[in-house]
Amino acid sequence: MSLIECVLSMAVFAVLICAVMNAAGAAVATRALGERREQARYLADQLLAEIMSEPYAATQRVEQVVSAKYAVLGIKLGVEVSPRVVVTNAESVDRYDGFADAKPVTESGEVVASGATGFLRSASVEWVSPGDPSVVSATDQGVKRVTVIVSFQGKPLSKRVGFVFDGDRSF
Repeated sequence: MSLIECVLSMAVFAVLICAVMNAAGAAVATRALGERREQARYLADQLLAEIMSEPYAATQRVEQVVSAKYAVLGIKLGVEVSPRVVVTNAESVDRYDGFADAKPVTESGEVVASGATGFLRSASVEWVSPGDPSVVSATDQGVKRVTVIVSFQGKPLSKRVGFVFDGDRSF
């Protein structure tokens, strides 16, 4: 084997080694991206389930407030009855509109997933048309679309959508 053949075989070998190293690096990067996407799907599903467990709207009841009006010397002049709206449950899916958290924890403060640093969960809640839920409505028609997006370092990796219906209406 001559010197030229040795140099050529070493050059071919070097090119092949570079190609193998690039392929290995790409495989590692693809695997890491797949793991991040799986983690993002889990985080999105967890947040969507948390939101979907909330009622459509805050619960309210109307109470009658009775107050007596008295004049001088304790003589009763009349009774005034006025309605007062009392919110008995302020929790609803609407409180998640504009939600964003970089440290995924449940409502009770438990960490959702260890190693979830770098992820950002965001949510939006919109009124939509019952006939076509892709159309945003300006008024409440009894259907709300909940959209959850999970990003990693600014790149969206998972998007989940759910619908909440007003139990007082039929469609």
